[in-house]
Amino acid sequence: MVREFIATAMRETADQVCRDHYHSISQEAQITSRIAQALESSMQQYEFLGNRVEIVVQDLPDRGPRSLESRLGADLYVGIRVVRDGRLEMSKGLFAQSKLGTHLSKDGRSKLVDQCEKMRKRSPASYVWVYTPDGVRVITVQDVVRRDSRNLLGGRRLDEAFSETFACHEGDPGIKLPDVQPDALPLRTAVGLMLERMDAPNGFAARTLIGMDLISQPDEVQS
Repeated sequence: MVREFIATAMRETADQVCRDHYHSISQEAQITSRIAQALESSMQQYEFLGNRVEIVVQDLPDRGPRSLESRLGADLYVGIRVVRDGRLEMSKGLFAQSKLGTHLSKDGRSKLVDQCEKMRKRSPASYVWVYTPDGVRVITVQDVVRRDSRNLLGGRRLDEAFSETFACHEGDPGIKLPDVQPDALPLRTAVGLMLERMDAPNGFAARTLIGMDLISQPDEVQS
């Protein structure tokens, strides 16, 4: 019940932004940025039945061939952790590439497939977020690559995907929110450092900030 309630609150926030901007002059990247800000604002210090939720939603830079979006394939990172009575219950991360509308051109599909391939090399928790007039729909990168259609139809609602993440059925503990030492540096700075290091040759093994003085080695999170 708790995870469904929190996931629904997050979905309602993102869907409202999506609906407000879908028929406006806002572009895809602007909608993504506004959804990121709205999710963080709505979930700041969010607590429900003793469960405190912390979330960082970071839109990735998209300028130039060496931008984070070009290297990782994603334009959005979402890190979530849940603490109950002072005990860490869950800490996971995910990647998303957003698309405005459900129809892709031939070149658009080719680019999206390339982005999906880059994302899933970094994390199994990688998705395409499709902005529609009714809200955000979520499709796994595996489904996008597998299907031949240039239409991004179907998919799940955002709360269904988030609920599975809270239940530890989805989400990636390897890209969870970094464990920042107290007063060392802002959490968002730590997230940026983690993302910057993710295109190292060793793929998954390069995803953590182990060895840095400012960030502790992540503890294993049960999934």
